[in-house]
Amino acid sequence: MTAPDRSELQKILSAGVPHEASEAAHEIRAERHGCRATFAALDHVDPSGLAEWCGICGASKDHFTSAGQVNAAATDLHIVAPVSVSGISTFVDNALGAAGKWQVATSAHHAEGAAGDASGYLASWFEAGLRVVSDGIRPRLHCSADPDAWEAFWKAAAQAGLKGNTVVLYGPDFSADAIATQIEAIESLQKNTGVFQSVAPVIYRAEMYGGVQDSLLSTGLEDMRVLAACRLGIPSVPHVRTYYDRSDLKLAHLALAAGADDVEGYMCLDERTPSEDADHTDLSLGEVSRWLGEAGFEGVLREARL
Repeated sequence: MTAPDRSELQKILSAGVPHEASEAAHEIRAERHGCRATFAALDHVDPSGLAEWCGICGASKDHFTSAGQVNAAATDLHIVAPVSVSGISTFVDNALGAAGKWQVATSAHHAEGAAGDASGYLASWFEAGLRVVSDGIRPRLHCSADPDAWEAFWKAAAQAGLKGNTVVLYGPDFSADAIATQIEAIESLQKNTGVFQSVAPVIYRAEMYGGVQDSLLSTGLEDMRVLAACRLGIPSVPHVRTYYDRSDLKLAHLALAAGADDVEGYMCLDERTPSEDADHTDLSLGEVSRWLGEAGFEGVLREARL
């Protein structure tokens, strides 16, 4: 598939009601993934005990656990605070899962730790078992801010054998042109390196972070426009992810019908009875497949690597 040009992307991002773009994005999604909708069972560890939230996915510290108490049902572990390569064995052992089932901090933390030698630094992490790195939902290293540094880091990550999850930022501070610039940068880098396994639209304003508060910075129509533009404008990236804890569950259903094929967010991993599920606003692991099935999708539990 050929990605739309700049004028076509701007048209998608400015459409009053993006029916045509959403339908086209859904066709691509259905062709590649059928009715399959993947999701991960996330758990979090904060070795420092200082983090307020997970920079990778946005979960609050209320959902963090200790290294010795990681839920056995977890298929994806986020190690929140940046730690050294030599220190990773303190937090990752057989109890935390096999290589490839965990991430450490974000691409910005790794770029800072590399201190100019990203290839060697990231190769060491690969040898330690790291397989996936994410820009995170509040990226300090991103193509919207410093495209040259962002591109250099991800080229080094590809050389080291890592895969990545990147984001397209949108909201009040981003024009259609600024969003299109990000989409083109991601598609160009992906065509050259194949480093990204997923892309996710993320609402961003520098002075805010608060889940639902941030989600109020956009309308549902804007969310659909950006999601469709990501799927249509970045055909080289196989997966489009939506963070359902950043909006509401109905909007997540709509996202899956407008190009997304993977959903990620906090869920309760402990076993709960149906009556206990009814008393909570969060989803439990047992509920996710049913919730996805309500919208006509087949929920598939995945590990960190899609």
